[in-house]
Amino acid sequence: MNPILVYTLLMVSHALTNVQSSSNLQNFTVYYKAQKVGTLTTTKTIDDKKSTYNLSSDVKITMVAEFHIVEAMCDVFDGARLQTSSYSRSVNNEQKVKNTVVRNANEYVLSKDGKRAKVIKEWILTTVMSLYYQEPTDLVSVYSQSFQEVLKLTKLREHVYSLKLPHGKSTIYQYTDGKIYSVTSDTNWGKVKFVRDK
Repeated sequence: MNPILVYTLLMVSHALTNVQSSSNLQNFTVYYKAQKVGTLTTTKTIDDKKSTYNLSSDVKITMVAEFHIVEAMCDVFDGARLQTSSYSRSVNNEQKVKNTVVRNANEYVLSKDGKRAKVIKEWILTTVMSLYYQEPTDLVSVYSQSFQEVLKLTKLREHVYSLKLPHGKSTIYQYTDGKIYSVTSDTNWGKVKFVRDK
């Protein structure tokens, strides 16, 4: 076979592979009362029309006692629509939350700790995970995997947004040049801040 033709075919194959499958990794340092207490990692993988978002965090907070909090989240989108989602959280090796969402025919089936919780008819187009990869300039709400409901999103000022949580607290998302810079959340243990590593 003509060497030039072989080279051309290899280059085209390489280009197609890059188009069909790509990933984006982000690492964050977690702070509690100005002290480094853990890490958070997110990835976004695109394979053809399917986008998969993953988040994992490992945090140790010491108050009267030490709390070791581990979270994991995974969203799978087909095009712009969520197909499946899972979220889990454990504290000191004891599972506290295990939520799943699965698109089934014309509705989403939501499960909590293995038991069917409720259904959502409308398509879910954006989730909390989406906020780690896109500044929500035109969004007013996103689906929360943790709370299994759609939460209100408000712009506080340029590049800063507040996600209103069900218990009256909030999570603040701040962006720089269109990319996530930090996430500050009111948690059961107090205010925790995730700052993206450079």
